[in-house]
Amino acid sequence: MGITTVNLLGAKSMAKSNVMPYMGRVTYDSVKNKARIKYFASDLHEEVTSQFQLVYETSSQSLGAEIKERIRVLGSPSTRLEGKYHHSKSAPDAAFKFRNGSDRGTKLSTVVEVGLSENYEDLCEVAATWLNGKPSIQLVILVKITENPGWTSMSSVGDYELEEAKKLLRSRTLDLEETEPRLDDITDSLTFKGMPLVNAMTVFMELWKRDEDGNPVRSGDRLWYVHDCSDPLLVFDDMFPISKEDGGDLPFALSWKRLGTALVEGRLSFAEDRYGQVRDWVRARQPEITDDDSESQPEEGTYGILSGLLHNPTACEKIQV
Repeated sequence: MGITTVNLLGAKSMAKSNVMPYMGRVTYDSVKNKARIKYFASDLHEEVTSQFQLVYETSSQSLGAEIKERIRVLGSPSTRLEGKYHHSKSAPDAAFKFRNGSDRGTKLSTVVEVGLSENYEDLCEVAATWLNGKPSIQLVILVKITENPGWTSMSSVGDYELEEAKKLLRSRTLDLEETEPRLDDITDSLTFKGMPLVNAMTVFMELWKRDEDGNPVRSGDRLWYVHDCSDPLLVFDDMFPISKEDGGDLPFALSWKRLGTALVEGRLSFAEDRYGQVRDWVRARQPEITDDDSESQPEEGTYGILSGLLHNPTACEKIQV
């Protein structure tokens, strides 16, 4: 998901206005007078976020009916915060609500924030804002995905590379059966006929809670992605104020294996989109490249220049996805 962070005098009025839903998800911190605009979500981002909701549907079968009635699964609700943050608004990537026995309605209990273009420091700041500004929240789940090096656009590349690029783009569409290496390996680059489309990814999760003094802190160790690991990463009382007698120690069956499946699907969408971006870039500058050329195959050893262009942040301007 692309992130724009700005300090502006009018951030407070923007948070109150009706423009928010049309600009994407907006987080406004009234204490720091800072607005963060999440201007679109990538397929990879949405694949990962949806896993939390899908896992709840299966894991909650082990809970009693009375407890399940108290839980609500949400998408990205725009939420006004409390206390000194009462002028602030935030919208998580996913959220869960819980109703205590004496409450009339449900209250936010767990929020999920997934960062791709967003840096780690900004994610930590978001976690702290949630925990400081919403007393009902007991857990913030951060998922940080990093592609290294990041994807770059072709917009600032000169025409002199066209002859090299043309040799790579004779295929009408991206044939995923010809990608390398294994599709389920996110820790290596994904290439098509030697053209790098998605670089190696690292992924980790952090759980943020309050310490004994009520301060936001990371709880436990950072959880790094482990391919095909089926061990659950959470239990229900991490996310909701549920006693062990009511199933609080039962696993919320989110595992790296489940998230890995989502990451693979998102990477494939990235690869298809990026292949199209490169074709569009070349065709805009060399209109004679048509689908009639699709029978021609690229020559061996022609990938070096384009490989450098696609992943050289000094040669091209970066795209945030």
